[in-house]
Amino acid sequence: MFFSFATFIHFHILSGFCFFNNVAVAAKHALDTERANRVCILDWDIHHGNGTQDLTFDDPDIFYISLHRLGSNPSTTFYPGTGKPEEVGYGTASGANLNIGWTSCGMGNVEYAAAFSELVLPLLSAYKPDLILISCGFDAVKDDHIGDCNLTPDMYYSMTRSVIKTVGLSVPVVVALEGGYNLDIIPLCMEAVALAMLDEPLDYRKKKKLPLRSAKSVGASSDLFNSLPTELNEKKTNITNNKINNRNERKQTHRRKETRMSILSRLEDGRRELSHLWLHNATNDKQRGYAKNSAIRCINQSMRAIRDAAMWKDSTAVNFSTDIPEQTYETPFSIKTRSRRGQDPLFDTNDTNKRSKLLAV
Repeated sequence: MFFSFATFIHFHILSGFCFFNNVAVAAKHALDTERANRVCILDWDIHHGNGTQDLTFDDPDIFYISLHRLGSNPSTTFYPGTGKPEEVGYGTASGANLNIGWTSCGMGNVEYAAAFSELVLPLLSAYKPDLILISCGFDAVKDDHIGDCNLTPDMYYSMTRSVIKTVGLSVPVVVALEGGYNLDIIPLCMEAVALAMLDEPLDYRKKKKLPLRSAKSVGASSDLFNSLPTELNEKKTNITNNKINNRNERKQTHRRKETRMSILSRLEDGRRELSHLWLHNATNDKQRGYAKNSAIRCINQSMRAIRDAAMWKDSTAVNFSTDIPEQTYETPFSIKTRSRRGQDPLFDTNDTNKRSKLLAV
């Protein structure tokens, strides 16, 4: 997952949740065996991957991107307390480490969409990785027992789709399951990610009228299936083969389309997956999306740090010349108006004036 022996040695104490950092090992192995020349690790687990960062901090061929919580508020820290924006890499790898650390709880779909559209996706597009490894923790989802954030399962679908659209189908994407502490919500999030990778709609059950569970899933014996009539077995096999063929044809169509697409158009394609939450090219903040100002400040801080790094300082592939403007409203509310468990009053009220005030936090 996201903590390694390197972290243990570095801090001289045992910490974290894992003995082996499987994602970092996979990235190093892909480079050593020349199966990839450049690897990107995208870590959206709510805890900073300090072990992953330690193992890749001086490697320009591994771009580590982490979205995590730094604290519950400006005066407290969130475990493990690492992953500050100014940590951008070392030596020739300066610029190959991006930390977007939320300084408060309650970050939701719009805040993550803003971070992806303005920073994560442009850097992914410019870096041009041969392989993407996603440290796929689900502890930023709403009602997680530790994360105190407000993502929904369909946001994991949108984030996964935006990454795939940005880099193209020719770049392999590997998802490694990590954090998540609410067993009722984790399956929904994982299903959303799997559907995104299969290029299936999120509401596929309704569209295809599929049953929620098969007979096998409730413990039916294999003898029952072996005893089915031959015609029914053949019919099921034909349906399955047709689905696979249709999916392969769809992928071939996408690949032919990608050969005609420029890098810039792929980036816009990726941003479009999130445009219902955050519109990058909007002319004013009301059209753009209602993100919390505390989140915008965090994104801007990371943006300023990464654009001054050696890898991106003179690059024309990305344009981070200006910060995202903060959204202005009449009366800013204190961050204390949000509850301890990450419940967001912004989406619990239909009062337009109240919403505008809450958005200024």
